[in-house]
Amino acid sequence: MSGWIVALALLLGASALPDDPQQRVNEPKAQVFERARAEIAVKTEVFQHTVGREHFDWSVDLDEGQIRFTAPTYVASAPVQVIGTYNTLSVGLGSSIDP
Repeated sequence: MSGWIVALALLLGASALPDDPQQRVNEPKAQVFERARAEIAVKTEVFQHTVGREHFDWSVDLDEGQIRFTAPTYVASAPVQVIGTYNTLSVGLGSSIDP
């Protein structure tokens, strides 16, 4: 069985996201992070299956809205959108999620 199919099976085997927002807020942290790990494993496997497993350098041009992956044999680019906030009053970059 190929790696991306295994990853997809892991994702499908992970607990489903509850429909009720209150249940989502009260989910155990371990369950939330396990679902996130399974999802990123699937996305990584799909990406590597699509573009290969070569080492890539990457860069983002926010003015152009493009992300670029550069490998020794080719360059791949795609549209990108960064969503977030920047607080000029904050001393550093913080996270609302405790690891």
